Amino acid sequence: MKRLSIFLLVFFIYTPVWSGSDYNIEVAKTAKFSPYFRYLNAWSEDGKVQIYGRLSLASMVRASRGHIDVAAYSSSGQLIEETTAEYFPKYISRKSRRRGAKFSAELSQNIPKDAVIKVAFHSEAFKPRPKPTHLATVAK
Repeated sequence: MKRLSIFLLVFFIYTPVWSGSDYNIEVAKTAKFSPYFRYLNAWSEDGKVQIYGRLSLASMVRASRGHIDVAAYSSSGQLIEETTAEYFPKYISRKSRRRGAKFSAELSQNIPKDAVIKVAFHSEAFKPRPKPTHLATVAK
């Protein structure tokens, strides 16, 4: 029983992304502790390709700040179009880890059905806020 529960836990954590889309979607691994994509979908609408997805954390590791990179490649490997997307909420807390964060992107060109859409989490370095400077203090 213990082996079965460990197997199921590993299976659900490390299973590839479920994708019920019209296009082939791949996830590019970029960082050691980056969030993982739980759901991805891409479909054609009004001559544009819409991409929707959810990302979440595998463990209690706090996600670094960043955005989502989306790129479409032809079957021969040529870059067709690329864009970025923001995810919401920006901070995935312990409570919201199950729901994860949502993102959506749009590719303006009509992408062929045999194209590959690659999605990756692009982390950004933390930039501390500078201390504000004042001419006079209000704490007297």
